Amino acid sequence: MALLLLQAGANVNGIIKDGRTPLTRSIECSEFSIARLLVRYGARADISDAHGDLPLTLAASKGYHLLVRDILRSGKAPDVKNSSGATALCIAAARGHKDVVQVLLDGRANTRLPNKYGETGLDLAEENGHKEIMKLLKSRRSI
Repeated sequence: MALLLLQAGANVNGIIKDGRTPLTRSIECSEFSIARLLVRYGARADISDAHGDLPLTLAASKGYHLLVRDILRSGKAPDVKNSSGATALCIAAARGHKDVVQVLLDGRANTRLPNKYGETGLDLAEENGHKEIMKLLKSRRSI
């Protein structure tokens, strides 16, 4: 149904009544395939929802590494921060989403950017006991 609507010219970046875009709404509702489709149809990843969350940080929090990759390939910077001051890398590292961390590092995410509390992705991975992510981040420290 989503594909038919997009092919018929539906506004991929329209704001829904609750302040969300179709992209942020699909991520929040765990509609992974629809979110990827929206990105392919030009959904803007720089529009935050009413809570200040961005598609990249939402996708990172859910562990959607393929969607994170698609958003980065659409030209979005990997180091954007949500309204809480967290980068996608910080979020993914804290939640143990190793595949997302890898995609962000491949997309040249800055490993030294802290959240609003001064914690980097490495700090958050360590705090949450994600040893594989810690090793990955240590091997790819930004200069």
